[in-house]
Amino acid sequence: HSISRFKSVDFNYVIRYRSRVGTAHEKNYSLSTNAILYAYSYENIFQLPLFNFSDADIGDYRKMNAFPFNSFFWDNNDEYKINHQNDANTLFFIDSNSITNLSLFTKSNRIKRGLFEHPFISWTGKRIFIRESGIDTLLKVRTDFKSDKYLLSVKYYVDYCSYNGIIHIETSTILDPYQSFYALPIDAKANCFINLYFDYCELQRRNLENVLNKNRLNYSGFKQAYFSEMEKIQLERDNFIKAVERGANRKAMEMYNAEVKSKLGIDNIALFKPYEE
Repeated sequence: HSISRFKSVDFNYVIRYRSRVGTAHEKNYSLSTNAILYAYSYENIFQLPLFNFSDADIGDYRKMNAFPFNSFFWDNNDEYKINHQNDANTLFFIDSNSITNLSLFTKSNRIKRGLFEHPFISWTGKRIFIRESGIDTLLKVRTDFKSDKYLLSVKYYVDYCSYNGIIHIETSTILDPYQSFYALPIDAKANCFINLYFDYCELQRRNLENVLNKNRLNYSGFKQAYFSEMEKIQLERDNFIKAVERGANRKAMEMYNAEVKSKLGIDNIALFKPYEE
């Protein structure tokens, strides 16, 4: 029996807008373009990235901006093209005046904060700051246990890519803002604790990537190694949270801070000064 398969779908976009409203140069514009979404290479199925979204209601746009750009995938998968103007297309996309998926969230001279907000936070080495929770959040967290008044949900994006016998593992450490909250006072200890924890998760990611690269030749073995390592990682995180007590245990904080400083070159205690009167 023949199998029905999706082949293609055409899109026609029309935008009408008015520019310089209320001035002598006011003018109406109408722009249109056509696009085609074409399915190809059915025999080569991609392995979807491993990443668990906490909320099923998160839209596709926000899901896509959670993922880092995988240059290996796009450099090695030559997508179907409907014309031969490859050079012209490339010049258009690399022009500084063009806004693409690589620049939507990037600061520039023209767009100070990026065209769109980046809700998911990928680890980059920059320090992060969490605003104190509003009244609504504080009312929802009705508990006397401080351990229930905060949650730092740090996840790993793991992408298994193969092309012509070459296997590439792409990973990233990501803070999930939809699952994270901190309904406690934000002070120097809190900021130091939050950033040290994020850094510690980054160290775990690097260890995870090393293990996955050793098991990458077989996808089933790769996934088995992934789930096994994630169990170990969760135990290590639980030990971290319990030991540092949100920054109150100075000795434990200094121990983890020394590890992060040694491996990442970041001294959170020196930056935030949580133990100075």
